[in-house]
Amino acid sequence: MDFSETRRVETGSNSGAESGSESLYPNFNPNFNSSNPEYNSSSFAQIESGSHKFSFVSMISFILGLVGGICGTCAILLPHSAFVPVFLYLMFISVYHMLEYLSVATFKASNLELDSFMFNPDGRYRFSLALSFAIIEFLVELFLFKASKSSKMFIILGQFIRTCAMYTAKSNFNHYIETHRDANHVLITHGIYSYERHPSYVGFFIWVLGLQTMLQNPVSLILFIAILGHFFVDRAQFEEYTLTRFFGQDYIRYKESVPTLIPFINST
Repeated sequence: MDFSETRRVETGSNSGAESGSESLYPNFNPNFNSSNPEYNSSSFAQIESGSHKFSFVSMISFILGLVGGICGTCAILLPHSAFVPVFLYLMFISVYHMLEYLSVATFKASNLELDSFMFNPDGRYRFSLALSFAIIEFLVELFLFKASKSSKMFIILGQFIRTCAMYTAKSNFNHYIETHRDANHVLITHGIYSYERHPSYVGFFIWVLGLQTMLQNPVSLILFIAILGHFFVDRAQFEEYTLTRFFGQDYIRYKESVPTLIPFINST
């Protein structure tokens, strides 16, 4: 699962793209918007390549909005239903995927693709399978043990932290770790990054655990803690290695002054 938060650039540059690397959409204009003088009908053709078509994006967005809206409405209209946790679970997942795509579309349009929805971050659908398994576990436990289930604060907190990280980094946020430094890269230490070195990772971790806590799924909770914990420790270590190469003593001083909730990450 690749949820990298390589970002840390204050300017609105097209940072993060590997120098000399070939873009997935080489003709796509990152400054494309309706107020841009260069905006014209050919701009639509630039995104209409491969599977990343406006029709697909519209369909996926419609489905996510429909699922989120229906589930949210059911949770409100059926507050005493045993399935309220499932309604909220699906609603929160829909919001998460929409915000992931929106952040890339808003701040790093040159990297925009269908994968920006983050349905399949690891390329093997393990993330989607894990989320699906959580629903199955909930339903099995519900019908076997007639358990009463609820709780949501961790989900909201985790989504808030991750979204704050993405919006603080703006165009510098990337789902994939970058190994080449752009000439305009500047270390970001303000906002939420002044309190936590890896807020995107921490927010996602809290969000996922909150989902399993809401469903009261002990098996999924343990599995997510083990798998995500291992993943984020490795990911953060590699990212800090690349950032130390990029920024040298500036990043070392930043590490020494700003902590992280991710364990086993040295501050020196």
